[in-house]
Amino acid sequence: MSRQPHDLPPETLDRILEAVRDLREDWRTRPEHHHPYLSTPDIVPTVVSGGEWMVTYPSSCSLTFDVQYMPCRVSTEGSGADVFRELEARIAAATADDPWLAEHPLRFEWPCDIVPAEVPDDHPIVGLTLGAAGAVGRSGVISGLDSWHDAAVFTRRAATPTVSFGPGGIGDAHTIDEYVPVDDLIDCAAAIAVALLRWCGTA
Repeated sequence: MSRQPHDLPPETLDRILEAVRDLREDWRTRPEHHHPYLSTPDIVPTVVSGGEWMVTYPSSCSLTFDVQYMPCRVSTEGSGADVFRELEARIAAATADDPWLAEHPLRFEWPCDIVPAEVPDDHPIVGLTLGAAGAVGRSGVISGLDSWHDAAVFTRRAATPTVSFGPGGIGDAHTIDEYVPVDDLIDCAAAIAVALLRWCGTA
């Protein structure tokens, strides 16, 4: 391996990744990161890009992370800014004495922020939807989804509390052999009709 003075030392990258791992472990111990329906949020390195040739140290490196956070951590301006600042501060503190970063400062970019949302258990739409399922002989349960879905946009951006309600099981969704049993589809359509009628006060 050949290396020039401006090339990225591997120990610098190690310190950044170690800071992220430490924050992940810290999150697992903090009460605000525990939710009755959602998994503990995580910080997942998804893309590491850098280098020009297999036998030289890279002159630059970019890291992409999937940074998840709870609805309670949405900032006052309606974003994940506080979470992002916490991650930046943790990395900055862990690398404050790194000589290479002193000459080549880190640059953070947040091009995408998928803001989470939740609807309280006691909101009328929750009980009404569960009751509609019962009306067609089905039982529903309150749960959370550890991934983004359209209901979050209506709840967060349009101030319209929205729940997801559908047939089949989430374990079959977005799989190679994704399917919904016909009976489930029929009962779901009937339950939605019941929910709409009850919500509008006509049934």
